[in-house]
Amino acid sequence: MKPFQFFIGCLILISCAQKKTVNQQPAVDTTKIISTTLEPTANTDSVINSESGTFYIVTVASGRHFDSLQAIAKDAAKLLGSKFTMMDRIYRKGKGIVLPNNAADEIYRGEYYPRRPFEDQNFVSIEMANSFEENNRDSLQMIVMANIFTTKQQADSVTGLLRAKFNMATTLKSSLYLGCMH
Repeated sequence: MKPFQFFIGCLILISCAQKKTVNQQPAVDTTKIISTTLEPTANTDSVINSESGTFYIVTVASGRHFDSLQAIAKDAAKLLGSKFTMMDRIYRKGKGIVLPNNAADEIYRGEYYPRRPFEDQNFVSIEMANSFEENNRDSLQMIVMANIFTTKQQADSVTGLLRAKFNMATTLKSSLYLGCMH
């Protein structure tokens, strides 16, 4: 599915979700939003601030057991009609998600390189949680991520689809660095 088609599909789902029937009670929004927007300080580099953006990330599950998270990620991808992709990264016990030692990117070989909102966004992946959750200091905790969106409404739509099977699915508001990482 092309990103544009996925976007249109999300818009259709959003518009359909707004229709109310007479006999239904209004749905209660239980989406948990965790703000990870960095507050500027006197020492904040203005270049970093201008190269950051606020995005909404759909998280499906979190934990430290890769095999369990991988099974959840594949199920979520199937439910959404997305693809499970790790962007050529691998799981290494004791390190988490990393680029392989023979990766073309010499700087990040054996290290984690976070997913950024520049590539195809019709994905489900496993990522290191501390790269997306500001207060998470657990260097081995991972999250199953199902897309990065520019609006909360888009993310909430996908979160709603996932909640039927994955009750821990949430929308996470995050400030992501968009500048050069080399």
